[in-house]
Amino acid sequence: MTSAELWTVSPTCAWVEIPQDNDVVVMSFADHQPLTLSPVGALIWSVLVEDRTSDESMLDPPLTPLSTGQIITEVAARVCEQPETVSDGVTAFLEQLERAGILSRSAPE
Repeated sequence: MTSAELWTVSPTCAWVEIPQDNDVVVMSFADHQPLTLSPVGALIWSVLVEDRTSDESMLDPPLTPLSTGQIITEVAARVCEQPETVSDGVTAFLEQLERAGILSRSAPE
């Protein structure tokens, strides 16, 4: 994986925040398997969806594809850590969401 690869939230997924539990649940419409995110996963998810809530549209305006490097840098800033410290965990999480059909990965143009 390179830090320039771009990640996009699939238009065929949905998510919901459960405020009383501070949980985020995401699901791909393709496999209908809900995935409850850990607090760290929810933090990474908020970066991916540009801090929008599940009540806000992902399409208007459309979400911006983010590079692996951008995601790692933003997560590191939010948890007051160095990018190298969070890199492996963020990368593993992105790959997990890709396998679940929630994210797609593409090469930069």
